[in-house]
Amino acid sequence: MYIASKDTGYPDGHNAVAYALRNSLEPLFLEYKVDLALWAHIHAYQRTCPVYQERCTDGGIPHVVIGMAGRNLANVLPSSLPSWLVYTDYKAYGYSRITVNDTTLTFEYIHSDDNVVYDSFVLQK
Repeated sequence: MYIASKDTGYPDGHNAVAYALRNSLEPLFLEYKVDLALWAHIHAYQRTCPVYQERCTDGGIPHVVIGMAGRNLANVLPSSLPSWLVYTDYKAYGYSRITVNDTTLTFEYIHSDDNVVYDSFVLQK
């Protein structure tokens, strides 16, 4: 989850605490060169662009919510999504496959019912 607050209209935060966490953690993620942030709790799949301070940017970090297994899926999707949220899936159970070598991380989101890749991205160093 890109740490956000529902109070400001974002789909994946829970309260004002999330806003404070984003303001505290996001600079640390950049300082310590975090390449990818994986989150859960929301029962859905979501992926952001490389984001920093609510903007897609080359220097940002992709955030992926990988909560699409287990309990009932989230069933509330706001009518208006922020521009930094590039892929969402609240309707299907699935799993993630991450393949890594010396220079490349490939992330794939796969639906459990048909084993088809519905979203993917590559990070390179």
